[in-house]
Amino acid sequence: MMWWIISLGRAYQITGDPCYLADASSGFFYVWKESYDEKRGGMWWNFKHDAKMACINFPTIVGAMTLYECTKNKSYLEKSMKLYDWSRKVFLDAKQGCIADNIHYHFQRPNGMDVDWTTQLYNQGTFIGSAVMLYKATKEKRYLDDAILAADYVKDRMCDSEGMLPFKNGIEQGCYAAIFAQYISMLIEDGGQKQYLS
Repeated sequence: MMWWIISLGRAYQITGDPCYLADASSGFFYVWKESYDEKRGGMWWNFKHDAKMACINFPTIVGAMTLYECTKNKSYLEKSMKLYDWSRKVFLDAKQGCIADNIHYHFQRPNGMDVDWTTQLYNQGTFIGSAVMLYKATKEKRYLDDAILAADYVKDRMCDSEGMLPFKNGIEQGCYAAIFAQYISMLIEDGGQKQYLS
């Protein structure tokens, strides 16, 4: 749903048609109401409420920031910052710059949380996009530093010897690289990081 919300927000930015903004806003608040975990933080992945994924948490930030850009409503910015801080703490390896794929809770165990450190190109991308959008809105350098750290991980650890991005065949058909490309472009343009052009 968050990908639709982002798309609707962008459609409003392009066309100025208020119907797109209304649908994006109502969709966002529905997802936030149903998915945000008030007790522990973060967005739930499913109705069982046993897992949280990078691929919903970072797109939620992108969605909220897109709506903030459209409306200047500070509640979107506040939600973005709160969710980013939680997601960064849980999903980011702050030494290497890689983003974990998911966490699963096991409520019967003390400290019952498993982190899956499978690194996905689209999670790196949406993390970078989240950080750059927050940097653009707040001018806080910590966000830009995070985006650079995650981009360097992709460049240094995920690309092949010729600098080519990883490609996953199957149902996604290259979609991961397309998502990453969108957000690395944002880091290059809005973050002024021309070193990633190649």
